[in-house]
Amino acid sequence: MSEIILLSLPIGNLGDLTRRVQDALNGPGLFVVEDTRSFRSLLTHLGCSFEGKEILSYHDQSSRVSCEYVLGKILERGKAYLCSEAGSPVISDPAYPLLKLARLQGVKISSMPGPSSVVMALELSTFPAHPFTYHGFLARGREERKKFFESLSTFDGMTHIFFEAPQRVRETLQIAIAALPRVRFCACREMTKLYESVYFFEGQTNLSQVDELPEKGEYVCLAYVEHSDQTIPRDAELTRLAGEVLESKGHKKSLAKLLSKILCTPTKQIYQELSGSNL
Repeated sequence: MSEIILLSLPIGNLGDLTRRVQDALNGPGLFVVEDTRSFRSLLTHLGCSFEGKEILSYHDQSSRVSCEYVLGKILERGKAYLCSEAGSPVISDPAYPLLKLARLQGVKISSMPGPSSVVMALELSTFPAHPFTYHGFLARGREERKKFFESLSTFDGMTHIFFEAPQRVRETLQIAIAALPRVRFCACREMTKLYESVYFFEGQTNLSQVDELPEKGEYVCLAYVEHSDQTIPRDAELTRLAGEVLESKGHKKSLAKLLSKILCTPTKQIYQELSGSNL
């Protein structure tokens, strides 16, 4: 049976490289990597031999044809090591499509685990670890990010983890704090490296400090939504419509819009029913 072995590499400090992964990098074999140049540089830095190694490139932009070609080489060789530039090749890296196809071909999937920026950020945040959800990289569009954070208000007692680019981290946290004013945030930067830093934000109490975040380095951000006694999801649209009902003192048109949202029923139908009632 053919086998793919996942190698988790350090997320910054090479001292975190495990002995098992070091032994694998020292030996011969087929290595499927995210960036061949950085991988060769890593091998050189570690003093690993290039003898007997075949190095193939596989990344986010790889096509289906490339994926099938790489899988063909793995089936031909019988075993391959798969790694990204840092951390796990599965977490926000390109391994998934290849592994999905490999599994369908009966290929065994093994792992040599190592450092994880997601787990380390969760540790440094001191936020509750159960449950937590990892969202990967957020969308680039401002409106998409706004909707994402508004949706988190429905997940009480959960820690959310996401990656963000340094040039967008300030704007993203400002959007997040505006959408979730009572939620706790944490931003972890350059973990395991010389300038490792951890920043905390308690809703809007220290909003001005967001502008002080350095726009360089790698960020892992976390948001923790406190438990709530509310039983109705705090949907942003529901909140807006409820406000309209209060302002209009229960006007049928405003009330129909709110009930339409809650009951998933056309506003016109709700309005007609209200008009036939004693309201």
